[in-house]
Amino acid sequence: MLEGVEKPIFQKGKQVGVVRQRSDRLLAFLLAALSPGKYGRRKRKVEEPKLVNHPFFGSFNTHPDLMREYEKDAEIMRPINEHWERWFKEEEERREQRLKAEG
Repeated sequence: MLEGVEKPIFQKGKQVGVVRQRSDRLLAFLLAALSPGKYGRRKRKVEEPKLVNHPFFGSFNTHPDLMREYEKDAEIMRPINEHWERWFKEEEERREQRLKAEG
């Protein structure tokens, strides 16, 4: 089997020769069976979902890949969120000062 199978070649209805046909797929299966550590299928590590505490959506489970994307987005949004938090705090202080001045 490893040497392949001889297939006849015909021309005008007469056999004119043979060609040896080997199977790459069969060879791959045999190598995997003989040395699974080197040629076998690689098992992908499956990560379990993790619990996330989101400021708007609360707690929920998500896949670690999605969690990494969320963390990247959070890192990008951090300066913007900090800006708005400062702005709202300053606006609240200005409102309190206006109320005291009017009061």
